[in-house]
Amino acid sequence: MEEQAAKLLAASQAQVREESLPLIQRGQEAESLLCNPALEEWFKGFQHNLLTLFDEVPLTDTVARDRIILTLGLLRKLKADLKTYVEEGKSAKEELAKFLEFEKKGLIGRLFNV
Repeated sequence: MEEQAAKLLAASQAQVREESLPLIQRGQEAESLLCNPALEEWFKGFQHNLLTLFDEVPLTDTVARDRIILTLGLLRKLKADLKTYVEEGKSAKEELAKFLEFEKKGLIGRLFNV
């Protein structure tokens, strides 16, 4: 019975790690992108160029204006998604730490009958 419980516990730990680690890694990678000065400079420059271009495009050129607006929206979405990945990674890391601490306390309790 104890052996079966130990196998279930090990499987549960493996599943939690398997689900958490990719989210943690993706969050760390997204954070490194958001904190990259060269990339941040590129984002600002690209957005500035798009806004300048938008001001220069004739009001009658609705296709060009729509494309610029869509591109600005995509740029904002990209940054928002990266921020979401960072938050998801942090959350997964916290949840994994809580789970492992809970499991550690449970294991110590079983070993020492606490």
